[in-house]
Amino acid sequence: MVSPNWYGILLGNSTSAYEATKDLMGEFLGVLSESEYRPSLMAMFASTTEHDEEGGEGQVQLYFSPAAAGFAEAIGAAPCDRPSTVGLRLLIGDQPCWPRLFPGE
Repeated sequence: MVSPNWYGILLGNSTSAYEATKDLMGEFLGVLSESEYRPSLMAMFASTTEHDEEGGEGQVQLYFSPAAAGFAEAIGAAPCDRPSTVGLRLLIGDQPCWPRLFPGE
């Protein structure tokens, strides 16, 4: 059974989050390629907040679809609400997953 929860993990500012994101993408690709259970709905997304008023860097947040719950929990991501699609980027997953994961948006 697929978890009903989305999962999110805050990686920090965009400069420091680069390597962590790259590493997690590699790990997630491995899990995705080995998965027999609903891999078309397993997806990894990223969102970056805008730079703050003081010129600080934006914060990178990764989100994992409910079908990726096992991976998300293993890396310490926490259950969260489904993210807004505004500014959201699909890092890993099938492009056709958008309407299934975000119906009506």
